[in-house]
Amino acid sequence: MKKNKDIVRKYNSIYDVMHIFITDGPYIYDEDHPGIYVARNDNNEIEKFTIMDWSKNKKLFEEKYPEYKEEN
Repeated sequence: MKKNKDIVRKYNSIYDVMHIFITDGPYIYDEDHPGIYVARNDNNEIEKFTIMDWSKNKKLFEEKYPEYKEEN
């Protein structure tokens, strides 16, 4: 897994969507929780997240995936 500082985060404020890129893929998406999509590779390792309604789902995301919480 990449170090947290190497993870790329892109927020789309128009649609309130956060994209968190860990690697470049290829990957397959799965909806682990409503509005939280997790992309995994063939080895079931997490490659990317797409979180819809980020302002609403940020807390849930950080609780479920604390290792990907943004460092301040």
